[in-house]
Amino acid sequence: RFANAAEAFLALLEIRELHLPSESRRLLYEHMVRAGGISHRKSSVRRLLASTQHKLQQGKGGIYLVYAPQGIGKSPFLTEIGAKLSSLGIRVGRLRTSEELLTPLSELYVAAQGMLEATAETAPPRVLGELGKRLSHLLGQAFSDQPTVLLIEDLEKADATNQEALVHLAVSLLEHPVVIIAAQDCEAKTPPSFQAPGCTILRLASLSSVQIQELIAHRLVGLELPAPALERLVSDTRGMPSLIERTMARLLLERTIQHEAQRFVFTGGRYQPAKHQLDETRALEQVAALSDEQRQVLYAALVLERPLNRQTLSPMLPLSPQVIGLALASLMQLGLLNILEA
Repeated sequence: RFANAAEAFLALLEIRELHLPSESRRLLYEHMVRAGGISHRKSSVRRLLASTQHKLQQGKGGIYLVYAPQGIGKSPFLTEIGAKLSSLGIRVGRLRTSEELLTPLSELYVAAQGMLEATAETAPPRVLGELGKRLSHLLGQAFSDQPTVLLIEDLEKADATNQEALVHLAVSLLEHPVVIIAAQDCEAKTPPSFQAPGCTILRLASLSSVQIQELIAHRLVGLELPAPALERLVSDTRGMPSLIERTMARLLLERTIQHEAQRFVFTGGRYQPAKHQLDETRALEQVAALSDEQRQVLYAALVLERPLNRQTLSPMLPLSPQVIGLALASLMQLGLLNILEA
């Protein structure tokens, strides 16, 4: 064991063969390409914004369900909606549903109590029915002073009981300036399990070739794909933003796309379309969960494209040796940095 982080940093930098493996490079490129908060669905965004603003201006609530297959771009759609509403002075909250009971109701309960500066009974009730009753009352109080939009993701993960509680909550808030916009995965042509009176269902379609080109040029500044490459990308990805982004990451890794003079250019070469795989999703979530310092070290390795050492790494980063040492040690433990074998 090292006495401190500084010693660990110095020891790690003595390993001249420390490098970024290709899998980590691909994940970094993918994270970079996905870091966009624009859905490129101008008409859908415009319609939902107008409808939401109209309801809130009348002091009323509303319920919208964004219903689309996995990978079609529900998260960036909600991100863009939330950003635009927030810029208009509308309070926006974003929640994610999980398999755990009471999510996201318990998080809403705590948030509402915080806004009301409640001092008693801060822990949410553990009985679903009681939680729903109290939450309806609390949210009505907490959100009555300012128009509010609640974005709820991954609704498909909630069981039937939890979804029923969410429906009752949404209906109870219709007389308050609270709009709920939820997103749920769908399979084939099955109807949504989230059924609320007055709920407006928004079905997102695959991106068109024009929208795909806009997405590519936004994520990779200035990139224009030749017509044959764009046509193949549309066909391989079926207009699904997540597959488009992952394919772009692979083309960056293979240097089919390169960065030249402040813009990205298509230079031609190997092309391998991406597919949806659970292990890739988990790996990407691992990269997304890294700290800023860890990600800076990884991106420095991506730029260097040669084994890391004391001379090349330290001058590139506005971090102390101790912080770099801790980041290197954790990245090696996660398997994102490896020692190059002879």
